[in-house]
Amino acid sequence: MTKVPANRTVERAAVNKTRSLLERHGHIVQEVEGGSDFGEDLYVSFVQNGRRTGDLVAIQVKGGLSFRRAAGYAVSTRKHADDWRISNVPVVCVVYDPEMRMLYWENATRALREAKADGKVLRSIQISESDTLNDVTLGGFVQEMRRFIEISESREKDGFKATQKRLSMRLEAISRKDAPEGGHPNEFFLPAALWIERHPTSLAWIAIAALHLLGIAFLAFMWPTFWEFAEVYASTVPPWMWVLSLYGFTLLASGLVVYEARLGRRPILLRLLAYGPISTLYYLAISSKWLGLNLGKKTLETAANTAPVLIKYALFFTVTSYVGREIIRRRRLNAAHNSQSSRLIK
Repeated sequence: MTKVPANRTVERAAVNKTRSLLERHGHIVQEVEGGSDFGEDLYVSFVQNGRRTGDLVAIQVKGGLSFRRAAGYAVSTRKHADDWRISNVPVVCVVYDPEMRMLYWENATRALREAKADGKVLRSIQISESDTLNDVTLGGFVQEMRRFIEISESREKDGFKATQKRLSMRLEAISRKDAPEGGHPNEFFLPAALWIERHPTSLAWIAIAALHLLGIAFLAFMWPTFWEFAEVYASTVPPWMWVLSLYGFTLLASGLVVYEARLGRRPILLRLLAYGPISTLYYLAISSKWLGLNLGKKTLETAANTAPVLIKYALFFTVTSYVGREIIRRRRLNAAHNSQSSRLIK
């Protein structure tokens, strides 16, 4: 019996995903029978506002993990390099990663022409991990390919210098015609805006992290005062242990605050525990030494000897509360999954 290639399922999934994406946005897609043998799997005619633009591209679709590289993806040019480079219809290489379930693309015709101009020979088309093809990026893909077609046609008709003169007007017209809803993005600031949209809590936790770094830097300045205070008033533990317990708990609590901020949570009690004890003790230390405030030796000894005990209980409370919260979260998650499974069985 005829053996079916192992990668056929992935390759079909790659072609189907590419085709459905383009057709979902109204573009006309024609599949080439046995396209992989000739270097093109799909021909795409772009459509805008219900009308064909007259721009046509060919797409070579590949699917599977074998196209992964250390940085991005690669499609071998094999015997297609010259055909793709001189083609009047630009050829795009698209790779489908079945694990990521994403499409990645590169303009093979442009890459081969640029390599030829530099005196290089491309054995494969390199595709960046950032060049994704999805519902969000498809508009940019179409616009970029249409501009490439416009430039290629202008060079063939008028030559390079004449093309430069025409493009300032022609590309501006294309830009106006292809302007997306809301206008063209500012490419300089767009990455920052996209990053903030994808990570809405990041600015908050970065600001909190910066403040905590300043606090930690201040701790380095404060430790001689604490050491001297512990030497004079702490009698239950050595000074090094007293300072270590105070700094250790402060660093742990501040680190948890930053981590919680990254997850979009604002633990008020943990913030108080992070800097409350150390700020209070620092006030007692400097008030007795520099401010001339007489709080009494017994009061200062009580504060110094009580601090390690309170820190021990605060540490216990912090750890147990977070472990308990995680246990409850896991219990609710398992209960939800079990409930969903029981409904499916019924």
